[in-house]
Parts: sequence; structure tokens; C-alpha cells
Amino acid sequence: MLATQKVRRYDPTTSSWMDPVASTNPAWIYHWLMTDCPAVVRRIADDRVDTLSIANWAGECDDKGYTIGFMMSDGRALGDILRDVAAAGRGSFGVRNGQYSIVRDLPQTVPVQMFTPANSNNFSMQRVFTQPSHGLRVTFTNPEATWQNDVITAYADGYDESNATQFETLDLGMVIDPIAAWKLGRYHLAVEWNRPNTYSF
Repeated sequence: MLATQKVRRYDPTTSSWMDPVASTNPAWIYHWLMTDCPAVVRRIADDRVDTLSIANWAGECDDKGYTIGFMMSDGRALGDILRDVAAAGRGSFGVRNGQYSIVRDLPQTVPVQMFTPANSNNFSMQRVFTQPSHGLRVTFTNPEATWQNDVITAYADGYDESNATQFETLDLGMVIDPIAAWKLGRYHLAVEWNRPNTYSF
């Protein structure tokens, strides 16, 4: 038996909510978990959620084919679930202007925040000088294999099955589309190759 969850969706053009429908869009599942999921004891009021940012993210998920599917049978911290759902849509949990939001990797035209000695402490930067992975073995849930875990390999530029020797694994168990799993693997490879610096406070 295949079950689906109906969730609300927000239309930014009309500034209104649409009727709940079954959805596999990570953004709307992310919003539903915070505001409407009956298994969550302390749900968040709509005015504490950055709905517009989540709606824009939902559009990106639709455009790029990011979909998720999962069933929870054991208790998990809500924050951990939200992080996994966000990762399936190439996002991460965040708070913006006091509202629960989503952080997306997008080109920026203006600074979002400036860090100075006045507003930060123990700032440090670390660069790892190691050979980046030649490929990522991405684990996802494959509907075509009776919803079992499957693996697809995403290769870095210049590598394929003939010359790749260094691999890492990426668990995206909530992703239910092999193309989306491959795209996300390619994204994380690009981050590994092009962003070797880690900043912390």
C-alpha cells in the first residue's frame, strides 16, 4: 500500500493558501512538518514561518525535480527530520528575521550579514588540503525497486567509471528520484571541489 500526505501550499502571486493536496515536494513537506504535522507536539504558528521563502524554494524544487518520500516508524528529533527534508531539496534549515526559514545556495547581489569583531567571537577558518572525491555514491529510495534503497554514482568533472578511484558516500534516503539523487550528488561534489574552506565561530 502506498500512502500520501495532503499538505497546504502557498501561492505568492495571490498571497493565499491553496487547498491541501498530496505532495512530494520537499518544501511543502518541510512546512507541513513545522506547522501541521499531528505527530509534532509543539507546532509552529504560520506567522513564525518565512512562508514566502519556502514557497520560492518549492518552485525551485518543482523546476529541478526534487521529490521526497519517507515513512517514520521510530521517534526522531524534529530538527533532524527537517534537516533531511531540506537536504533532499538542496536547502538547509535556517532562521531569518526571527522566522523559521530555509537557506538556499543562490547567487547573492547584496550582503546578507557582515561579520566583524563586534558581532562575532572566536572566528576561525580551516582549509583542507586533500584530494577531493572522484565520485559520490548516493543512496536514495528507488520506487522502481519496490521502494528499497538503491545507489547511483555521481562523478566529478573529468572522471567516470574508467578512472575514478576515490569515492565517498552520501545518504539521501528521502529522495525518491534517481535523477534528483544524481543532481544532488553533483552539487555536493562541486562544493567539495570548489569550497575547501570551513568557517566557524
